[in-house]
Amino acid sequence: MNELYQNLRISLERYSNNEIDASELKHATAPLGIYQQRNGKPMLRVRVSGGHMPTERLTDVADIMDLYDIDYSHITSRQDLQLHGS
Repeated sequence: MNELYQNLRISLERYSNNEIDASELKHATAPLGIYQQRNGKPMLRVRVSGGHMPTERLTDVADIMDLYDIDYSHITSRQDLQLHGS
């Protein structure tokens, strides 16, 4: 897993330096559940094992959303939470 994060770090740096474009950045972000929406804002997909999430974890997600000023989230039909915008 460490290799995925290392690749993400390098790719984000290259993207920030205009060395790669958004479509190339997607190769590093998609495996980690990070996608660019049509409006250019990020979307993070959080997998929910078995479709069950204890209330404490939902509270943690809400705290993270407040901390990073994430606009909204929704629960998908595929056992995920999607955090949109920022």
